[in-house]
Amino acid sequence: MHETYGNGVVIMKSIQMTGVVCNQCNKEIIGDYLRVKKEWGYFSDKDTQIHEFALCEKCYDMLVSTFITAPVVEFKKEVI
Repeated sequence: MHETYGNGVVIMKSIQMTGVVCNQCNKEIIGDYLRVKKEWGYFSDKDTQIHEFALCEKCYDMLVSTFITAPVVEFKKEVI
């Protein structure tokens, strides 16, 4: 399952994956996690590069706690 946002950012999540390691703490991730894949384009110093990383929930929480502006959080009304 994944969601695509503007500027080539793809957010992917999985209920259960084995062999995925958090890029921040280097621990194997069991359960849900954040995966970011960014294809850099023109007018960036990283043109033609594709960067990808995964964060466990604990490292995600630590990262967003450093943001000046908090991420937008939406809640689902139904879980199927």
